[in-house]
Amino acid sequence: LLYNDQPKPFYDFYVCNGIRYGTMNSRDARHPQNVCRIEGATVATIAQHTKFAIIIGTGGLGKSMMMRHLLLNALANFDDLKLFPVFVPLKDYDEAVPTLLDYTYSKIGIFDSRLTPDQFEQLLVNGSCLLLFDGLDEIGASCTKRFERELEALTDKYSKNMFILS
Repeated sequence: LLYNDQPKPFYDFYVCNGIRYGTMNSRDARHPQNVCRIEGATVATIAQHTKFAIIIGTGGLGKSMMMRHLLLNALANFDDLKLFPVFVPLKDYDEAVPTLLDYTYSKIGIFDSRLTPDQFEQLLVNGSCLLLFDGLDEIGASCTKRFERELEALTDKYSKNMFILS
C-alpha cells in the first residue's frame, strides 16, 4: 500500500521494531516479569533467548512485517544459522486443513515442489527449521483450539526446531 505503483526493496522502507521479552507471569500473561529488550531483532538474537517465541501486539504495529524481516534475515544468514526458514501465513488455516504439518508443508510446496513431505519431516526431525507462523489472530474462532493443540503437538514432536508465532 505504501508503494503500490512499483516494487520496492523491503529494507528501503522497513524499520525493525524492538522486542520486549520476559518471564511469563502465571496470573497475567500480558505483563511479563524481568522484562528486557532486543533492539534490531534478528533470528540469532531471538535464538539467544529462546527457540519458542510469540510476538504479540495490537494491529498495525508491524508483527507481520517483522516476520517477513525474520524470514529474510534467516535466508541471508543461512550459512551461520543452518536453519531452513518456513513462512506460514495462518489466514487460510481452517476446517479443510488435514493437519498443521500438512498445512505447513503446503506453504513450502508453493515455492519448491521438489521438496517431498518425507524430506520436510526429516528436516524437522533434525531440528533444521525455523517455522514462522504469522497471523494467529486471523484464524477463525472455530479453528483456534484445534490449531493450539496441533501447534503444541508439533512443538513437542519437533522441539529441536525454532518456532516464532505472531
